[in-house]
Amino acid sequence: MGKRVLGTFHSHPISEAIPRRGDLARTALNSFFLIYDVCGREPRLWKIVKRNGQRVADEVPLKSPLL
Repeated sequence: MGKRVLGTFHSHPISEAIPRRGDLARTALNSFFLIYDVCGREPRLWKIVKRNGQRVADEVPLKSPLL
């Protein structure tokens, strides 16, 4: 159908919007991962890549006309 998943989303109810080890393990390489910090009310976007044999998250700046 010519469609592909760009990434995933979930929230962290009581912690910062930073990927944890389990998040990195379950997220597809070269995909985007949006995490929302419920307490801080802050979304952060990450791209999951492999560097030096390990999965890491590179932050992607979010831009919004509302911010």
